[in-house]
Amino acid sequence: MREHKYRGKRVDNGEWAYGDRLSKNDKVYIVIDFELSNDYDEGTDCYLTNWFEVIPETVGEYTGLPDMYKDEIFDGDILYEPSTDNYYTVIFDEGCFYALLDDDVLIQLSEINGSAETIGSIHDMEVQT
Repeated sequence: MREHKYRGKRVDNGEWAYGDRLSKNDKVYIVIDFELSNDYDEGTDCYLTNWFEVIPETVGEYTGLPDMYKDEIFDGDILYEPSTDNYYTVIFDEGCFYALLDDDVLIQLSEINGSAETIGSIHDMEVQT
């Protein structure tokens, strides 16, 4: 069973937050842990602590697979495979994670994850080929 983990860019400082995803009041949050607070937050209607509002378009799910350096791969990551000199974008489509090559070739992510390295995210950089 794959671990369900997400990441998203924080609204307040643009840094990545990793944890569980929560949608509330038309906003998206990444919850670092589910510690409860004694302080009720009217703005969020919640008692949680250690959670951050994130930019919804940047939220990506953990694929459950590592890259060649054992770093976690997320939906929206950009991978580089040195042996083929190929760049891929990680996408989730019809219940599976794929590595998208040249905007039209889908490869099962599990076929290349151990031979490719994560070089960034589509939300951090543009790769020029």
